[in-house]
Amino acid sequence: MSRLETTKDDLPSLGLPDAWTLLREPVESVTALGTGNRSRVYRITLREGGTRIARVTARGSGRVERERAVRAMLGNDPRVPTVHEVFVRDHPLSSACDVVLMRDVPGETLHAALHARPDAAALSLWRQFGEGLAALHARSSAEVYRENLYVLDALDAHADCLPAQPAVRALDVGSKDFCYATALHRWLRHGHTGAPRAVQLDGIEIDGHPVYRDGYARADHAEAYAREAGDGVRYRVEDFLASDDRDVDVVLFWYPFVLRYALRRWGLPGRHFAPESLFRRAADALRPGGLLVVVNHTQEEHLRLREILAAVPGLTVLRAAPVTSAMVDYHDTVTERVMTLARRSADDEKD
Repeated sequence: MSRLETTKDDLPSLGLPDAWTLLREPVESVTALGTGNRSRVYRITLREGGTRIARVTARGSGRVERERAVRAMLGNDPRVPTVHEVFVRDHPLSSACDVVLMRDVPGETLHAALHARPDAAALSLWRQFGEGLAALHARSSAEVYRENLYVLDALDAHADCLPAQPAVRALDVGSKDFCYATALHRWLRHGHTGAPRAVQLDGIEIDGHPVYRDGYARADHAEAYAREAGDGVRYRVEDFLASDDRDVDVVLFWYPFVLRYALRRWGLPGRHFAPESLFRRAADALRPGGLLVVVNHTQEEHLRLREILAAVPGLTVLRAAPVTSAMVDYHDTVTERVMTLARRSADDEKD
């Protein structure tokens, strides 16, 4: 299994005997704090007092190197306690795992410090798309904020493909929790234009009702992100294939299911795997001259997408380029991502 295929469900749990082995000192208890995409996080309470944080992560995920590099970068930041310590020992249950151990101390978290330390590239995005980013920075988590910077950074390289018009209508298909709605709205509003555009943006997600740990459904989170993004942004729980959208200026897909295994891993029924129909529907929704934007996780997915688009009448691929943004801390694990842009023929009349 590759590092991109390893998920939290593949990782062993950290029990009391494992914690004793790791720390080599008596342990009172182990408490699960939560999970990430490819990690599990625990608080270990010592019998003689004190606690440690343990992050169980896949071997080769890059987490260890990122923890060290980020703490080195923020070492002089007064909000990051200097007693943070990072080291690695093999997890006793699996040779495929590493454990990152950190001292559990009061004060701002590592992500909170990163939240307030945008790098030069982030500052550039602030200058270009700053309307609303300050509010997102103040009210969102560091993860959501950086994800929006990542999306903006990736899209900004292709802003010249946006239509030169005062208003734009767009669809984002497969929006999940729509946490990046602010980024899409700002790109559509400000990208490659002297005057801000009026934006109507709908996020569409077929699987909007799973309930998160906080008791709220995915749709609840998405609607909150839509409100945060600004006027004209909505979230719709529906099947895009059954929608009747027409005359849309821009249709976006972030990581669509073009290979069956990806749909199965997400947990959707097999009947929803219809990538050819999905992109024919997208082309039908676009107005003549409209723009299609697709981001794939891997080269395999990108090549399959190109096969699908080649069979869609009226669509012409404009360009395809790697997504190289470093705005998220996991960027070195997603180096195969590709953004493809295609346009519906301007003289292709609707039926």
